[in-house]
Amino acid sequence: MARMFINIYHGGDVIRTESGENYNIGAACTFHATENTSFDELRRQIHVHLQLLPSEYKLTIKARLNTSPLGTPQLFKLFTVDHPQIWEMVIGNATPMLKFSVLELVVESERITDQTNMQPEPGMIAGGSRRPTVPSSPHTDYYPDPTEDMDVGFEDDTSSSDEDMAHGEQGTPVDFPLTQEEIENEIGVQEILKEWRNSIPFVNRGMRHPCADFNSQEPMPYKDRGFFGSTPILDDPLSQGQRFQTKEHLVNAISSFHLTDNREIKLQNSSQSMYIVKCKTQNCEWRLYAKCTDSGDWVIAKNHYKHSCFGSATRLDHHQMTARMIANIIAVSLRENLEMTVKQVRAAVKSIHSTIEPSYNKLWRGREVAIADLFGSWEKAYEMLPPLLSAIQASTLGTKFTIDSSISPQFGVHIFQRAAWAYGPCIAAWRHLRPVISIDAGHLSGRYKGKLYMACGYDAEQHVLPLAFAIMGEETLENWGWFMSWLRTEVVGEGRICVISDAHAAIRSVFEQPELGWFEERGEAVHRLCSQHIAQNMFRVCKDEGLKDIFKGCVGKMKPWRWAEGMKRIEDVDPNVVDFIMKQGKRHPPSVEEPLKLHKWAQCHDGGLNRWGIMTTNGSESMNSVFRVARQLPVTAIVEATWYKCVQWFGERRGIAASWEAQGLDFSMKITQLLQHRGGKGRTHDVIVLGVLQRTFEVIVRDGILFGVGYFQFFQLIEIFLITDM
Repeated sequence: MARMFINIYHGGDVIRTESGENYNIGAACTFHATENTSFDELRRQIHVHLQLLPSEYKLTIKARLNTSPLGTPQLFKLFTVDHPQIWEMVIGNATPMLKFSVLELVVESERITDQTNMQPEPGMIAGGSRRPTVPSSPHTDYYPDPTEDMDVGFEDDTSSSDEDMAHGEQGTPVDFPLTQEEIENEIGVQEILKEWRNSIPFVNRGMRHPCADFNSQEPMPYKDRGFFGSTPILDDPLSQGQRFQTKEHLVNAISSFHLTDNREIKLQNSSQSMYIVKCKTQNCEWRLYAKCTDSGDWVIAKNHYKHSCFGSATRLDHHQMTARMIANIIAVSLRENLEMTVKQVRAAVKSIHSTIEPSYNKLWRGREVAIADLFGSWEKAYEMLPPLLSAIQASTLGTKFTIDSSISPQFGVHIFQRAAWAYGPCIAAWRHLRPVISIDAGHLSGRYKGKLYMACGYDAEQHVLPLAFAIMGEETLENWGWFMSWLRTEVVGEGRICVISDAHAAIRSVFEQPELGWFEERGEAVHRLCSQHIAQNMFRVCKDEGLKDIFKGCVGKMKPWRWAEGMKRIEDVDPNVVDFIMKQGKRHPPSVEEPLKLHKWAQCHDGGLNRWGIMTTNGSESMNSVFRVARQLPVTAIVEATWYKCVQWFGERRGIAASWEAQGLDFSMKITQLLQHRGGKGRTHDVIVLGVLQRTFEVIVRDGILFGVGYFQFFQLIEIFLITDM
């Protein structure tokens, strides 16, 4: 069993040195201990060696431990030791010497002024509270006013006595010496008193008496009150002596009681040490005073009166139905359903308090408070965004992010402007995708407005792959330009890329700026419009679902005559719709001469297969739907949602790819099926070799003959393909 020397420092001051926290005087005493020394034994030894009676002094013990890593200069800090488990941890960190270890403890002593907890007195009632003072007149009830005496008025005698004068200043030992036997006898007496208090039936037995008749809440006769005092109602949740773990629990209990009782109260005083409320009704004398105890919990010190008012039958809202109260009510439901609407919040409140109709604004704020309870403060989330992204970057190779902020007039404070991030696996996967990206932005619907910007690519299975995200303000050229410039530099790199989006003016302007890396005239990119957005805008003009379906069918055709056929069918029904479609892609108003820009939206006029068969922004639109709930949350929760969704997708698709590899497939399932389909179709064509050296062929395509499809003519199209470098 290892020996240990414990040095006790007492009576001086803690000072700050190069080696950390130190003491300005030497050790007051030293005694032996072992690793099996209990926390109670430690306190006993300190009382004995410092000659401090436990009934008169409260001790605060702090351990001085070295917190620096091995091989670095020592840095000592003080740690409070107030629990046996902490004491066990401290023993394990004692400074080792050659044949023993040393532990340094700093002890602070505080003179106990209120000794009512040392032994029960006749004025005490069950639950820990006292009976109020009874005046001399038997026909007048008297209760102390909480505002007159914030110390609850327990008639403690705080005047100095001869015994007090025998002691010096707070924290110093008595002037005359005490023997070890006297101190140990004092400690033994206190242990006997503690066992005695725990054994008697009327103390520490709970809020109900073992005999049922004693729990009666019927008031005493009026003449008996003057003699016996007020009858304590122990079953009342707000009775004197009730204890609560925190101030929040206290306030919640008071509010719940009055919501159920349909009475309103108002705050009179609130601080870190006390909480006073009174009834809002003018003639009602109900008042409650609670205080914080030395242990940190809260106790109701005074609550003598009952409500003499009546609840209003015409009241709809309630003063105690605050946003915090609503958040407590919906906490469990919101955790299971983050899409909980304000209407559902109202239904949850009414299921508990059927007579209360909170305002829409209060219900919305209650939902915001509940979200903050789950994901952290809305304001704190912006402060936690940089460390969160840094942690993801450190754990995921290749992850990149940037945060743009402005300097606040307040020293050391930065104002968030915008942020963009892309995960390493997504950046690495980009070179395996088609050179086509889809971009879009979705509204943030939480407390702070803005938009979630997204850019995505498409794999061989036509699955969406998120490339980058950003949180910024409204869609402007400045914001879109900042995001697209960062996307080009940090994610996709150089090369001709097709970008598909809606016809937002800010997005279209990006491809006209030579400094952003997406200048269309220089061949850095091609911008194409989403056919789904054009179809929706067309429907607003014609209100005809049939024409909308015809347009969606012909706009993606590769053969010009099939596209022209579909446009002719639309023109036969409504020529104005065709005029509307033909104007799509133009940048200038109708009064300005501008050529048609069919290549912006028609596949057969794309010129070079820039779209790779992708006609819509359904990829980014679907991501908007995936993160619909996340866009209602604080920014850190949005980042976490994008991270976990990408992790989920990569895990699922890796499993699918492994199964294809096990089947011996050289390509993905969709590509394999496409090759099989086109191979079977190609076997029906006639191929005539025109030049072997030039690798020139004539391919006669016979559509519909083999499968009996009713086309207009047997030989619909003869195409000559110049195949080079195959």
